[in-house]
Amino acid sequence: MKLEIFDVGHGACALLSAAGYHVMIDCASSVDLGFDPGGLLVSRGITTLDLLIVTNYDEDHVRGLPKLLQKVDVDRIRRNRKVTPDTIDELKGLEPGPGIAALIDMAKEYTVSVNHLEIPDVTIRTFSHAYPDFEDENNLSLVTVLELGAAVFVFPGDMECDGWEALLDAEPDLCGLLKRASVYVASHHGRVSGICERIFDEVGCSPHLVVISDKGYLYDTQETVPYYRTKAGGWTFRNTDRWVLTTRSDGMIEFEVGRNPNGRWYLVAR
Repeated sequence: MKLEIFDVGHGACALLSAAGYHVMIDCASSVDLGFDPGGLLVSRGITTLDLLIVTNYDEDHVRGLPKLLQKVDVDRIRRNRKVTPDTIDELKGLEPGPGIAALIDMAKEYTVSVNHLEIPDVTIRTFSHAYPDFEDENNLSLVTVLELGAAVFVFPGDMECDGWEALLDAEPDLCGLLKRASVYVASHHGRVSGICERIFDEVGCSPHLVVISDKGYLYDTQETVPYYRTKAGGWTFRNTDRWVLTTRSDGMIEFEVGRNPNGRWYLVAR
């Protein structure tokens, strides 16, 4: 199994490839970096995306959606269905960006929740709040947890502290998954507003690595690196001991999960 977290500048896009299935988590593109998620799939001979997961209703999570839909078929979409397409439109206030507009149209078309996807050794769990319990896009994020064999990857979207606190109170299963996390993708691209100390200090989340998907110094996301470094256990990455990885410094980050000849699961970061 392979999980890639792409460098899209300030935004998010990752791809899970396992047993012939392909799952994309967010689909930002970047003109500056020449990254187009639809073009990437086509270049690899992938014409059908088995599942698209959208973790947040902001443009930096779906910039590449219009072109992606032109180039590949999407069988399933998983999003926070506790937010209606009309509510997404209302939340954006002004005219939505092209990615969000495409997502709203897609949400209206994919009205049946056909989210179940059987992939060997893969479990996908999602957790979210309902509107209007929270009325901002960030705290309406879809916290997504991938269990790949014995490895657990957490993609929180842009969830902020208030949203985290409420989820931790309401979702004991999420707490259990956070405690087992191998890789934690920093919420809100590493901004301070995405930090919930309770995740680490009370729940016991202690991942091998924290990944921050961000762009340079645009939003001061680098300021949280020292904090996250104290919460990660460390892992070997490109022959070096690391605790926090950032797409702005490390580029595309790839994880491989598999079994050794003795049947034990392994995790490689590169």
